[in-house]
Amino acid sequence: MKIFFLLALIILSSCSPKNYCSNKINYLVKVDTTKPYKLEGKYCIERIGKDKTLGDSVLMNFKVFSRITGAPIKNGIIIFNNITAKTQIINGVASKKIKPGKCNFGIEGFIGIPLGVNDLKFEPNTIVEINAYLGDSLQW
Repeated sequence: MKIFFLLALIILSSCSPKNYCSNKINYLVKVDTTKPYKLEGKYCIERIGKDKTLGDSVLMNFKVFSRITGAPIKNGIIIFNNITAKTQIINGVASKKIKPGKCNFGIEGFIGIPLGVNDLKFEPNTIVEINAYLGDSLQW
């Protein structure tokens, strides 16, 4: 069920390939945990670089945090291009080599709201560093 929800989120989400990290955006948010809330996740591209040793692949490096606490997500999964590849998040860090071209991915921690990202495009021999901030909800 969670995989289906994550795939639906990937398909329905959209993003800008120019979503670079900025100190003008508040990625972390304090919430009143005595009241219901729903806080969606966000992501940003920290860095894009070139590395000719990648053998025409794209190396995706992730740092994954809670958007509420700022703490690294201890465990989770990242699914690429509708399950053609996946990698595990351990202590807030994940890394995966993928094929160049169009990239869609979904990030899911074992807690919180999954984050879907669509339509990024990367050339061969590219290193991408992404910061992801997973949202959460409290419903009564």
